[in-house]
Amino acid sequence: MDKLKSISKTSHPNAEIFKYENSRVCVLSLPTDDYAIQLKTLSENHTVRSIHRVDKNKIVVTGIRVSREAAISIMVGLQEQLRKDGVL
Repeated sequence: MDKLKSISKTSHPNAEIFKYENSRVCVLSLPTDDYAIQLKTLSENHTVRSIHRVDKNKIVVTGIRVSREAAISIMVGLQEQLRKDGVL
């Protein structure tokens, strides 16, 4: 639980940026009423953390693996942006 206390948050009109250890999570509100999530990690470990594929030539599948800190940052960031946009 100590790791979760080390997450810092910076708010911008269209973004929430979370920082912890050597990682950053940015949740952006786009002008198209969509949202973007950007993950950055400074690491020597370059193993695959996401997949993007098309099944049956029409089903787009995107999956990502995130840490607990990133999951919490994404959840809070989306909630904050949805509130700012008047959705929640």
